Amino acid sequence: MKYNLRLDHIELSDFDQEQLDKKMDRLKKHLLPPFMIDVTLSHSTRHLHGNAVGCIVNIQQGKKVYHADRSADDIQTAIDQTLEALRNELEKAHGKRKKHS
Repeated sequence: MKYNLRLDHIELSDFDQEQLDKKMDRLKKHLLPPFMIDVTLSHSTRHLHGNAVGCIVNIQQGKKVYHADRSADDIQTAIDQTLEALRNELEKAHGKRKKHS
């Protein structure tokens, strides 16, 4: 699946990039084409509990925009939490579409 990736003060290893691709592919079944996905990963050293990695995902599908934003101690946890929140939001919207059809 294609998506726009923006990195702020952070570099992704090959493993992290591969995992992100796999996890993003899982969202495909919840989306109706055409859609556009923007992913932002950022590293913050000015966090209250030390270093933190933030993950923001925006999906634009027609006039609807789905958004999730989470922070964690490492990249994989931040991605997992963000995509889980986004998946829940997409499933909820999908259920509403089925109910009204």
